[in-house]
Amino acid sequence: MAEKIFRKGETERLEKALGLASPSRKGMLLYHGDADGVTSAALFLRFFRGFIYSPRKGPSIGEDLERVILEKSPKLLVFLDLPVDQEREALKRLLKALPDLKIAILDHHIPEKDITSKRIIHINPRFIRKDAYIPGACMVYRFLEEIGKPVRPLIWIAAIGVIGDYGWPDCPGLMEEARKEYPYLLKGEPRKSRLGHGADMIAAASTLKGLYGVGASLKALLPAECLEDFEGYKELKEWKGEYDREFESVMEEFRKEKQEGDLITFEVKSSLSITSQLSTHIGEKYPDKTVAIRKAFGEKWKVSLRNQEGRVNLGRIV
Repeated sequence: MAEKIFRKGETERLEKALGLASPSRKGMLLYHGDADGVTSAALFLRFFRGFIYSPRKGPSIGEDLERVILEKSPKLLVFLDLPVDQEREALKRLLKALPDLKIAILDHHIPEKDITSKRIIHINPRFIRKDAYIPGACMVYRFLEEIGKPVRPLIWIAAIGVIGDYGWPDCPGLMEEARKEYPYLLKGEPRKSRLGHGADMIAAASTLKGLYGVGASLKALLPAECLEDFEGYKELKEWKGEYDREFESVMEEFRKEKQEGDLITFEVKSSLSITSQLSTHIGEKYPDKTVAIRKAFGEKWKVSLRNQEGRVNLGRIV
């Protein structure tokens, strides 16, 4: 059974807007710099050519980005896996400055506000079910499917994004379809499958090389006809090996230095920004514990917490 993502008329509005932008080179695509954002963009760009595209670390629309958008003057501005409803004032300025501009947002984060209007298409599965967690890759895949694009052979790309975002519990339809299509890629627990390894390759590229690594991941995915094509991309393989060696070194430090109890704490000294990946990995090993991983950045701390059983209010601990 397909996931419930779209409200009445949303796919039709989006398809019509895309007709204005592709392939006329009047479209601009901004996507989140993680596995879900990369796979969402890869699926989208397979079927809608002529878009200028760029990864983003988050939803912030600063002066530099505003200036670029105004210079490019797109007819359609698409945001994938980015909660830009948080940037309503910037969007208003763009719409005022570019009278022909339409904006499309496909996002699954908790929305601040539904900003759907005549010129904004705001799609989020949480408008249908508040606690839905359906990653962007699943959203884009289902959209392409609904408008009749031959996307089924690329379901492995969508599954990578869903796994990378830990979204498979809310995407049972897509995951079952992916298993039937590619059973050898989805054996056992999703994170430990070959498609899970694909998500890890994107995470490693992003962690080691920032947005350049994100862009390289998309570059590798765009022409790939199968997972093997993507896995064989030289740079990504090298970065994954480098990342794994550093991660194992940090895990060795963790085993020696962790402070353990109901709350397991550890300070990362690595130069890599791996608090999130480390806390997830350790949280899976200690599902009955709360894990808090921290790393100093100048005078500030980055802190990442996990409690796999979901029985602890992590916000209060923070």
